[in-house]
Amino acid sequence: MDRQILQLLQEGATSVSNLLIKKYKRMGLTDEEMMLIIHLLSFQQEGNRFPALHELEERLSMPSLRLIQLLQKLLKDEWISIDESVDPNSGMRSESYNLEYLYQKLYQCWKKEQMLQKEAIADARAEVAAASGQYEASGHYAPMYDTPKVTTPGTGNQAFTPGHPPVAPRTANGHTAPSHDDAELGLYSQFEQAFGRPLSPIEVETIQIWVEQDKYADDLIVCALREAVSVGKLYIRYIDRILLEWQRQQITNVEEARNYSLRFRRQSMARESR
Repeated sequence: MDRQILQLLQEGATSVSNLLIKKYKRMGLTDEEMMLIIHLLSFQQEGNRFPALHELEERLSMPSLRLIQLLQKLLKDEWISIDESVDPNSGMRSESYNLEYLYQKLYQCWKKEQMLQKEAIADARAEVAAASGQYEASGHYAPMYDTPKVTTPGTGNQAFTPGHPPVAPRTANGHTAPSHDDAELGLYSQFEQAFGRPLSPIEVETIQIWVEQDKYADDLIVCALREAVSVGKLYIRYIDRILLEWQRQQITNVEEARNYSLRFRRQSMARESR
């Protein structure tokens, strides 16, 4: 191998947190400041923890005055700090850039976003619970489900009962409902298959809450997903509403959920026929 190519390959790579790359703008860093931080990281990973101004100038396309201004701003705004140390043997003093403040702010930014997501989910669930309570107080069932009129391709106008779907039923929008054969797929994969797209972060977070906090069984969650597919309401808040209603009714397994759905539909049809 050519010696110059070998030397280039041995230069290595600079490791930068992907989370930092994604969030630095939201944290309030400019592109210039972020590029300077990346070069400070690069020097540190090469063993140079306090690069001189002329060394930074060689890598960055900005004058020394601008570099000084950026470094002073990063220090003033507490993105970075300078540590001093003394060699116990020689007594020589040395300095190094410390990026701990940067990572603390990155963590706080990530933590705040997580809290906002959870608050949004909690608010949505509170609205759903309040709406369900209003319907209950009026003496009617909460309109969790619409009476389904879903046609299975190739079977004419035959409708099916949610909870007992035919093979690969589809909604009016062409979405495929998860079948019993999908048990081998992960919970998230079944949702993505039914929605026909990747899940959003808030949808993933909601499913995690169902499993980890609400302790819903996976098969009960999938059953609620089938209910939503059967009426063409493929959004996470509707499925959450189904699960909340089942929880209020003390439904803990798929068989109880199916029986409740059948009773609800029969009562709905009876009211409509009056």
